[in-house]
Amino acid sequence: MLTDAATKYELDEDTLKIQASLIQENNKALEDNAVVAAEAAIANQRLNKGVDALTDDWEDWSKVLKESDKSSQEYAEALKGIQDAMKDILNLSDDAIIPTEFLQSEETLELLDDIANGSEEAVENLGYNLTRAQVDA
Repeated sequence: MLTDAATKYELDEDTLKIQASLIQENNKALEDNAVVAAEAAIANQRLNKGVDALTDDWEDWSKVLKESDKSSQEYAEALKGIQDAMKDILNLSDDAIIPTEFLQSEETLELLDDIANGSEEAVENLGYNLTRAQVDA
């Protein structure tokens, strides 16, 4: 499981193994459940990877979204980068669909800006808002 996840999500396998082991050792509820501990480690590392991508690229992405033509390749690439970061942050599958309207909404862009600036609450709100948008669709 960890090897496949490390490859699929471009994570460090050794760190995943160590983190899964630590999660299992330090959580009484998971001491007999290596699978859930591994899933928690994967989700945590994907969250960190997505936040890092967003932090590193947010300034450029937000500038493109504000200034570029919506039909340009540059705009599409920025949306794709944001979508990939969101999938990692929210631990979504690769085939999860994030509606373009959701990605472009002012509320989503504000939450992404907050996440890029270190807000943990914004991560929770982003997940909640995406779930709500998918239910309303």
